[in-house]
Amino acid sequence: MISLNSLVLLAASYAWLAAAQQGDTVWGAVTVSTFGDRVPLLSPSYSVITSLGAQQMYTAGQIVRERYITQSNATGNYSIVGISQNQIDNLQTLAYSLYEIFIDQSTQAFMAGLYPPLDTSFDIGIDTQQGQALADNTTVNWPVNGLQYPFVSSISGNDFMDIYLEGMNNCPALQESINDYKGSRDFEPTVSATNDFYQSLAPEFVAALPQNNTQFAWNLSYNNAYEIWDYLSYQYIHDASSGITQSTVDQARHLADAYTGSIYGNTTATIQTMGGQTLIGYILSLLHQNMRTFGQEQKLSNIFTSYEPLVSLFSLLGLDRLSDNFLGMPNLASTVSFELYTNSTVAVPNPLPSDWYPSMNDLNIRFLFRNGTTASTNLSANDLDVYPIFGNGPGQPSMPYSQFVATVENVMMLDVGNWCQTCQSNSVFCAAATNGTIGLPSNSGSSSSHQVSPVIAGVIGALVALVVAGIFFLLAMLLFGIRFRKVKGQRRSELGGFKGSEKLASDPDLPSQKQVATAKNGAVIGASVVPETTGHRRVESWELKEGRGGDGRAVDDRGRPSFENDDEGRTKAAEAVERV
Repeated sequence: MISLNSLVLLAASYAWLAAAQQGDTVWGAVTVSTFGDRVPLLSPSYSVITSLGAQQMYTAGQIVRERYITQSNATGNYSIVGISQNQIDNLQTLAYSLYEIFIDQSTQAFMAGLYPPLDTSFDIGIDTQQGQALADNTTVNWPVNGLQYPFVSSISGNDFMDIYLEGMNNCPALQESINDYKGSRDFEPTVSATNDFYQSLAPEFVAALPQNNTQFAWNLSYNNAYEIWDYLSYQYIHDASSGITQSTVDQARHLADAYTGSIYGNTTATIQTMGGQTLIGYILSLLHQNMRTFGQEQKLSNIFTSYEPLVSLFSLLGLDRLSDNFLGMPNLASTVSFELYTNSTVAVPNPLPSDWYPSMNDLNIRFLFRNGTTASTNLSANDLDVYPIFGNGPGQPSMPYSQFVATVENVMMLDVGNWCQTCQSNSVFCAAATNGTIGLPSNSGSSSSHQVSPVIAGVIGALVALVVAGIFFLLAMLLFGIRFRKVKGQRRSELGGFKGSEKLASDPDLPSQKQVATAKNGAVIGASVVPETTGHRRVESWELKEGRGGDGRAVDDRGRPSFENDDEGRTKAAEAVERV
């Protein structure tokens, strides 16, 4: 279990490092945050964020703002070079969120703390931010006291980007590994030893849960440790009459930590840390994007996900060997940060040219973590703390960026096709991914390298092919006298839809529902959309036994009459009229 008090003590042992960090220049950062307090998964309705959770996430955003934007951090100046301090720049600061209601809501609350409304929080003397004058000399103020509008990429399970935020989902090979573990000798004794505790909770669950969830009382066991703790914790915080005690919640949390760590933090079974492998690969990709643009873009990238990828990430970073406190789940509204910086020995030009950026050999990476956020105005009590990673000791709170890249590349999963094959996944994007047509660019290269994405490369290739074909046709016309002429006797109607004024039975203007194939869970093929379930998706969750499949229904590939047959039919009809 990650205890807040014990982590504070551990962080205090590194407090002497603050002085050594003075004079550092921060060039970019990537944060990863979990969601705030929310309605439990066992609720019959969708799980949504609570007012407490919104305040937690708002405070979390303020803490990140204080370190990287406002230059007001008490322990030093870590503001990112050139970042906009008051008005959000959506090229500099971006957010990536899972397509979950409570995670998306957590994202919005965090971003509101990161860049608060302009005219209520700042005296910046920019009248255009208070309102805009129109041509008729009237002024229209911004709504909600100058509320800012961050760009948030909300990523659904049908988007290949989903693997980077929750790489453990829709991964059958991971589910098979979990099932093997649950059938092993290591798991069964724990189930038996905790059975009495879970069965003692039956009266409280049956009395408190809605009627459509009372059957869960039969599943009160270690197999559902997370859902049980999630429900008990919510009731303890929000319902004084629940009768649930602090000791009961603590025991349930301890077991949920043990269960989660054994499932998602097991580095001996590589597949079980898949959520961390894809997440760390994406973090590295975002840092490289900052380098490729000479620090002009992706200055502060913010990822919002669930707790499972962070549990895997802690294990991959070796934090579980640093302290047993990293073996369990992070608390609600926790944030980690990967900070890209140079130390005081690197000379930075002043003024800084837009195309100047330090070399990779001068860059360092620093890992910071805050275990949970209280809804407090005392931001210093929730500050981010530095922890060494990849087996480094207290004397090495950071590491050279080149060494970080080399180490991460040994544990990360970045290629979508590799993920599909390793997971044996049938996600809707896997067919394209295995052909290499989608995915993120490689992380290799320095800050001066500019890679072309697969989509742009495809467009360029198509344009080049068209130009070459046009040149060949032009040469053929000039040298061999090739000409094009219209064949007489085949007339097309000038009026009507795209098939003319006569609509044949074989020529529907739009496909019918029977002719449009759709994939499960919101995949789109043709013109049909199936809404995706927005409830939280857990790999081994009892309430999602069918999983979040991505396999599509078979596409109707029956043939249709050719267009030439239609023309032949019209020609014969015209000849019959002429004979009459």
